Formats: sequence, C-alpha cells, structure tokens
Amino acid sequence: MPHDSQRGVSPELQFIAGTVYSTVVAVLWLPAFAVRRAARFAKEIGTGTWPRANGTITAGDVKVFHGWAVDYAVGRLDYSYRVAGEYYAGSITRQFPDEHAAWDFINARRDKPVVVRYKDDNAPSSALRDQDQEISWRTVTPGRGFLITVWRHWCDEFWGGERNSAPR
Repeated sequence: MPHDSQRGVSPELQFIAGTVYSTVVAVLWLPAFAVRRAARFAKEIGTGTWPRANGTITAGDVKVFHGWAVDYAVGRLDYSYRVAGEYYAGSITRQFPDEHAAWDFINARRDKPVVVRYKDDNAPSSALRDQDQEISWRTVTPGRGFLITVWRHWCDEFWGGERNSAPR
C-alpha cells in the first residue's frame, strides 16, 4: 500500500527524484565533511596550551541524512566540565559514512570521562581534543575503514548485501 506522499506519483518520477536527491547528497557529502573537519581544526588551533579540566560526556545524538545511494550521519556529543566550582558545557560533532558508525562512536563514549581544554580567561570557551583523550577514544570502529564502510553500504543498497554478485 503506497504512502500518502506517494499517491498519484509515478514510479518513474519517484526514481528520478530519488536519484537527483541522492546525487545531491553524494556531491555534498565530501564538502560537508571537509568543512566540518576544517572548522574543527580551526577551533582547536592554540587550544593545546589551554588548561585542562576533567569532564564527562553527558549526552549524544545522531542526525542522519538519507539518500538513495548515499547516506551520512552526524554524531553529536555533549559534555560538561567544572572550573573553579562552576559547571560549563560544550559539544562536539563528527561526520560518519553511515548511521551505524555514528551510533558506535556515540554509544562507546556515553557517560565516559574526558579531558576538556578551556580558555584560561574565558572558561565557557572549551575544546575536546582527540589528542587529550585515552587511546580508545580515537578508535572509531576497529577494522572498519572509511572506504570499506562506504563499499558495504553501497552493496547493501544496490545488491541486497551480496558483494560478489551482479545486481538483481
């Protein structure tokens, strides 16, 4: 039974719309990743000399962008820390090639202690740097590289998970 949004729309038009949408997501995925990475790098410039505070990951969420052939997800971790008796909070985001990888990142870090860098004269200004965290923080999904994840996703979408067979 078709969804209300699909009534009166031909399958050909749905296919074209899905293809165009997926192409836009695919074309914008890499620039979005690059912009997020550059913004993160720019935010962390100079924070290596800031004082450290112990903090905790307080929450996490994932926002998924679906396309026909390409998906990506943005994971967000919220953290809190204490400086001179006052509590402060911040957040970080990371982009992933699929929702599963993003949730793996979020769930592995939920309620974990972290090291937070804060600006000495402005404690609400903070950074959560990968270099300051324990080694497990940096390992997103062991054995699952970026290209392998993208390849598996495309195989699942096009061939129903059968990587070594032709499309059906």
